[in-house]
Amino acid sequence: MAYRNVGKKAGINLEALRYWGRAIPFTNVLKGGLRLIDYQPSGGGTWDAGRPIDVDENGYPASLLADQHVTFLFASNQAINWPGGTYTLKFDGDGGWNGTSNTNISVANFGPVVSEIEGQIEVSWTPDDGNENIRIVGVNVADPIVNMRLLLPGFAAEAETF
Repeated sequence: MAYRNVGKKAGINLEALRYWGRAIPFTNVLKGGLRLIDYQPSGGGTWDAGRPIDVDENGYPASLLADQHVTFLFASNQAINWPGGTYTLKFDGDGGWNGTSNTNISVANFGPVVSEIEGQIEVSWTPDDGNENIRIVGVNVADPIVNMRLLLPGFAAEAETF
């Protein structure tokens, strides 16, 4: 009798995929994150402001409204569950860490930047009980940020994210 799952990578008894859950089923932690969240930075900041988010066919922001940021919330209350260390954010398109020129990505709510090269930002993170997110704060409509991967410590060189 042939088994259909021979050679397949699969797990059993996984809990539901939630950004606040204890399981970490992917090395790309953005796969378990919440939907895109509209953030309005002015006036003290409005979380989930409810404005439409213009996305491309793959769900990445294609443009932003005036006074709009888009947030990827990927972890909440993870002080005892997630490993601390250097997380690697990889992406395609025109982006950079806030604090450099032409800044389109903010990791300020996540952790201090260890290094940055084109298409990659390394961030040092010690898990805590806050909400951890990466925010797109600007979009170059000619070359928007796409294909974002936030990799667990030790997995920056891996091709697969499962």
